[in-house]
Amino acid sequence: MVPYREGEGVRTVREDDPNGFYEKIRGEQRSASVGYVTDVGWTTDNVARMERFLAGLTLLCAECTFLRSDVEKARVSYHLCSSDLNDLVARLNPKFLLPMHLSKSYLHHTVDLYQELLPPAGTAVIRLPDHIVPAPVTVEDVKKWLGTETGPISSTAVSPNKNIQDRSGS
Repeated sequence: MVPYREGEGVRTVREDDPNGFYEKIRGEQRSASVGYVTDVGWTTDNVARMERFLAGLTLLCAECTFLRSDVEKARVSYHLCSSDLNDLVARLNPKFLLPMHLSKSYLHHTVDLYQELLPPAGTAVIRLPDHIVPAPVTVEDVKKWLGTETGPISSTAVSPNKNIQDRSGS
């Protein structure tokens, strides 16, 4: 029995052919797929491999290590720059793009990388959260780990390196 909406009401009809009914209502959907690209050189062979392997994917997680103006840094370090990623996204046409593996040299201006991305219509860019650098760990922070919460810490309790000065005053 299959309910059908009729205006404000519902009409129930018996379907004698379940397979035929399934074929009538099922939608054509392709499976979701994820591709991950990082630490690759932008070479003709690598681009061809990425196209063959990643064609038709749903989510592309790909490095965007350098800005377009730093293309030479990208080439010598076997990373991608924003123009490489634009080219790759145009070839693959994913539904979503997650740029990642951003260079630390852009730590305070990652917006520049995102501004250089020009995905084709139908591709949504997923932004990483702004990079938050944790505060440095101090001796006071690690006292509880070392089991010396009550007394002063000597440099040998922190490190076997004898060149580290004892800052506890002893």
